[in-house]
Amino acid sequence: MVNNKKQEDSGKAIFLLALLCLAVVQFIFFGLITISYHRYLKSRYFIATEGTSIRRINDFNAIYKPLYAIVFAPILFVFFLILPMMMSNVELYGVKSILFIDIPMLFLWLWLSVILFRWLALAHFGVIVDPEEDRIVFHFDQESYNFTDYLKLKFIRDLPKVDIVCLSEIGQITRKRGDDLYLLGSFGSRRITFTNKQKRDECIYAIQHSGRTSAKVPIEFEHT
Repeated sequence: MVNNKKQEDSGKAIFLLALLCLAVVQFIFFGLITISYHRYLKSRYFIATEGTSIRRINDFNAIYKPLYAIVFAPILFVFFLILPMMMSNVELYGVKSILFIDIPMLFLWLWLSVILFRWLALAHFGVIVDPEEDRIVFHFDQESYNFTDYLKLKFIRDLPKVDIVCLSEIGQITRKRGDDLYLLGSFGSRRITFTNKQKRDECIYAIQHSGRTSAKVPIEFEHT
């Protein structure tokens, strides 16, 4: 009994140590992915030269959501899947555990970490209003997802993706709810979310003065 207790305590200690090591690896290795993806976004969508009219709206506070997700999501994800094993009599690091729990969990951890750290890069990158290329680049709008999209985990897979709308196709801009900005036009509708009204209105100004659209903000939304 004593030996079994020691083995169980040793298994839990190894698990916690492994979790800590994964967290360290996550921030070092995947941090490089954030830097790399940010550079990619900048080289593709924000080529600013002297005299260019391109504008970048950098909403720095937007990075907190992905940061919270990076800190808590993978840890909680692993914890709640491993918890039933820790509370049972199943050997924590037996062959079956490694094959059916640990290895799949490792791949899920890696998959989720790559997405979250790329999302962090996109959140810091912000919104690009580029009159020269007739486009506005922003975080992918998930408001039109249906039930099937959620089953396919698109709400996770699309976190680091950008959406692009032609400035010349924007027919109307609304800002009815909170800090969100809505673009309406031949493409349908898109939502751009900001963390404060200052950044939202900065984006509206950049769109309206891009020279590519005559879109107006309706009077009824001006003071909301």
